[in-house]
Amino acid sequence: MKRSQGLQPLSQDHYKGLRLVAQLNKALSESKDLDSLADTVVAFRESHLRPHFQAENELLLPVLAKEDPALGKRLASEHVQINAIVDNLQIFPETRKEHLAAFCRLLRAHIRFEEREVFPRIEQVADKATLQNIRKRLEDRNEFHPNGHS
Repeated sequence: MKRSQGLQPLSQDHYKGLRLVAQLNKALSESKDLDSLADTVVAFRESHLRPHFQAENELLLPVLAKEDPALGKRLASEHVQINAIVDNLQIFPETRKEHLAAFCRLLRAHIRFEEREVFPRIEQVADKATLQNIRKRLEDRNEFHPNGHS
């Protein structure tokens, strides 16, 4: 299914997350330097996940709060869980491998949840003007670009 233009920047950003998960899983299987992997995840959170989560919280949660509160609560809860795992990478170096693996599992599942449940629901309940407004506001944030590069 083709994603509506309003949500395409977020979907394109999801691709970056899935690419990181694949790279991390490969590195974990090869027993790469855990400190370096943790640094990569922390940097990714700051450069990609924080603005992505903030955009979703500001632009999608209001629609979900009105139309599908349970879906909205799950979305927000998973954002908190992912951030907590990244925090734990920094706080508990002795369990980095477990936290890196958990980060990969949760981020991948979260992206799939958004693509398969959240975005279709938004597209179902939001009118064309709302979706256009979401797109415009994403582009105005300067973190999301129409050509998929940031």
